[in-house]
Amino acid sequence: MALPRQTEPSSRPPASPGRFCCVLSLVCGLLGSCTASPQPGFRLPPPSQAQTKTCGELRVRFTLSYGQDDTPTYTASVRNSAGQPPTTVSRVLFAFTPLPDLGKPSGTTTTLVAAPLGEGRYRSSGGVRLYADSWQIEVIVRQTGTAEVVCSFEVHLSSVAAVAPERCLHRPAGRFMVEVTS
Repeated sequence: MALPRQTEPSSRPPASPGRFCCVLSLVCGLLGSCTASPQPGFRLPPPSQAQTKTCGELRVRFTLSYGQDDTPTYTASVRNSAGQPPTTVSRVLFAFTPLPDLGKPSGTTTTLVAAPLGEGRYRSSGGVRLYADSWQIEVIVRQTGTAEVVCSFEVHLSSVAAVAPERCLHRPAGRFMVEVTS
């Protein structure tokens, strides 16, 4: 028969409920501070948007989406009246102009060249980051042997979508004073 093993007495005093509550409130305070204040510069991307228009002999679908790393992607799908990708397209451009808001003048137009993806699809990523306000986005389709086609789209992004939910991203803890009584 084995004898019960004797344990040595601990040099630490037993944990009291007061100490446990103190540590618990400290942890809750730290977690609460992470969710209590918004992080500067952090924004949620707006939801994706897609619009389709017929401009001249072409049907153009413009899509604005945001990737996982918050990079906007602008895509255009170009089709002719028969529903096929036109073979005469030499270049597709995206022109971004902020629309005037409450009497403010319109801003400068920024133009991006879209890369062909094949099958009448063109894309540009990054370059112009749209988070809030209203924008006029022109998809400019340049074709060999014919005049360019300009399809104008309006994108309205809510300023509410530009505000981040409160999120903790390596926020230093504030000062805490903890009184431990024995």
